[in-house]
Amino acid sequence: MTCRTLVSLLLFVLCSNLFAQQQVEKQQWSLDVLLPGVTYEVGLSKKTTLNANLGFGFGLRGGGQNTEYGIYPTGILQYRYYYNFQRRLDKGKRIARNTGNYLSPLVAYTSGEPILGDYQINEGGFVGLAYGLQRTGRKGFQWNFLFGPGIDFEGEFALIINFKLGFVLGKNK
Repeated sequence: MTCRTLVSLLLFVLCSNLFAQQQVEKQQWSLDVLLPGVTYEVGLSKKTTLNANLGFGFGLRGGGQNTEYGIYPTGILQYRYYYNFQRRLDKGKRIARNTGNYLSPLVAYTSGEPILGDYQINEGGFVGLAYGLQRTGRKGFQWNFLFGPGIDFEGEFALIINFKLGFVLGKNK
C-alpha cells in the first residue's frame, strides 16, 4: 500500500467520522492482557468501526513431546459491522463500548520469528472474513473472540481464531 493510499484512507475515515451519527463509540482504546497488545477502534457510522490491533499472537503445532509453540508480533486491521445492537437493546442488554456481535473483513500480519518458543512459521499475512463477539462490562473489562476463513499471502486456505482479554481505557459507562 502506498503512502498516498494510506493518507487517502485516513482522510476518508476522519471525514466519515465527522458526519456520522454515532451508535458505536466515536473512538476507544483498549489494552490486551492475555497476550499484551493495544487496540484502537474508531466509529465510522452508526454500526461500523475501523479496528486496529497491534500485539502478540500464539501458534501451536504437534502434540506430546513433539509440541512446538511460539509467540509472535502481530497486527490486525478490521472493518467491523455490528449487526445486533437493536436486538440487544430490545432485550435490555448493553451496547456501550461496542458490545455486540459483528461481521468483519480483515487483514492480519504475523512475524515468522517467535519472540518466545521454537515454532518457526512463515512470515506473512492473511486476508479473510470473520464473525466476532465483543463484550465490555461496566468496569471496562473486555473480551473479544473472532474466527473465520481466508487466504494467507501464499494463496493457501487458512483460518483465523483470535481471543483477547483486556480493559477499555477511559470513562466507564
